[in-house]
Amino acid sequence: MKRLPLYLYALALVLAIAAAGRYFYERPLDFNSISFTAPCATPIAYTIGTIDPRFHLTKAELLTKLAAASALWNTAAGKTVLAYLPDDPHAMPVNFVYDARQQTVTLGQKIDSTEASQNGERTQLRSLQQSYLAAQQAYADAIANFNAASEQYAQEVQQSNAGGGADSQTYARLQAEQVRLKGQQTQLQTQGDTLASQAAELKSRIAAFNASVSQINQIVNTFNTSVGGDFEEGQYVEDTSGKRHIDIYAYKNQSELLHSLAHEFGHSLGLSHNENPVSIMFPYNKDGVKLSEDDIAALKVACKLP
Repeated sequence: MKRLPLYLYALALVLAIAAAGRYFYERPLDFNSISFTAPCATPIAYTIGTIDPRFHLTKAELLTKLAAASALWNTAAGKTVLAYLPDDPHAMPVNFVYDARQQTVTLGQKIDSTEASQNGERTQLRSLQQSYLAAQQAYADAIANFNAASEQYAQEVQQSNAGGGADSQTYARLQAEQVRLKGQQTQLQTQGDTLASQAAELKSRIAAFNASVSQINQIVNTFNTSVGGDFEEGQYVEDTSGKRHIDIYAYKNQSELLHSLAHEFGHSLGLSHNENPVSIMFPYNKDGVKLSEDDIAALKVACKLP
């Protein structure tokens, strides 16, 4: 099929319109009817959404952290770009969603707490063990001295009896030595009983400690299996209709919570991740609570600030 020259196509179009008896006019654009809203011209309203009770986070505590996180960006912008407006029906909710991520964080905290406790127990057990070994050695030395003194006493008694008996002075001395040896024997028996009791207690504590070590090792294995790499502590979501919300999934401490809120607030302002490890917007920094120069520079670009 042959193609018509371009001008013939144009002519055919004009004829078709004329034949229809209708004429079309281009309506000029009314630039006065088009409004351009500068970025960050009005603050992003936010509010508290749903908080899973397993986070054990009160509304008052969250309000404090939200105020601190938004203040970072408001101060850097030199104006209010984030505002807590709970009565605004369009306010962006900040939700706390409990799932395997916070379970993993809680498990990690349990490991840290148990390991700290175990380190203290290990140090104490080692000290007790050293004290016990020293006491055991002192007891063994005392037993050796007692046996040597007893042997010497027995030999003197034997020699005295073989010689027809002891004179009064020797008899008195041997009698005194006999009393001393009996007293020392009683003392050594008490010391031995004490050492046996200490040994039993130390053995029991060491067994309990080893059992706790075995238990924490199993927890560590569970933790290492469940983590499977890094995960998102929070997420900023904006759907096609413009509705947006922030979900916080996990945090280890108050510093990480403040960081996660500030990080997601940054996304709501239009900021992307940056490569500065100390930045709030660095994807792997979990506890930074100050904006870096890169964070501030990105904010100025996003909000068209001088």
